Amino acid sequence: MPKDVCNIVLPEAGTTEVINLKPGQVNTLAFASDQMVTTPKLLADGSIEISLINGSTVVIQNFEELAFSADSCGRDTIIQLSDNTIIYPEEMFAQL
Repeated sequence: MPKDVCNIVLPEAGTTEVINLKPGQVNTLAFASDQMVTTPKLLADGSIEISLINGSTVVIQNFEELAFSADSCGRDTIIQLSDNTIIYPEEMFAQL
């Protein structure tokens, strides 16, 4: 299990935050699953777009890289939301 932790704060209402998460680590996002308006959308460049109820959007620019981090860096990447929901990028990538 990854031990390094990267914390990402909730974007201000109405803004778009483009981020890169750290492969092979636990990345904590400062919003709960019930704050997402819809299922994250996979974009053509391999990033995902997450729309939140406060009108903000989070774009994880390196999402495709995260989905294959076990191959590239030898450790799975974990995304944890503030309500302790765990997202495994490789599983989400396969579903989108």
